[in-house]
Amino acid sequence: MTRLESNRRLVEILNRLVENNPDQRFSQLLRNYGFIKEERPTRPEMCISVQNEFYVESDKILERVERRVTDTEGQPSDT
Repeated sequence: MTRLESNRRLVEILNRLVENNPDQRFSQLLRNYGFIKEERPTRPEMCISVQNEFYVESDKILERVERRVTDTEGQPSDT
């Protein structure tokens, strides 16, 4: 799959998630479905850091997002 195809697929997935989850803010969708990769600290007093993925290819992000979407489908909503 080319970078352009991966980017288009990511946009399609995000669009579907926006429509299907109107109760979530945009930043929540990005985080909850793996568009943004976070590093959670082991100690609660530490801050969550967002990893810089500037050089990560789109197909790798697409794989992560598709996995996360698959893992979360069918789970009850928090609201």
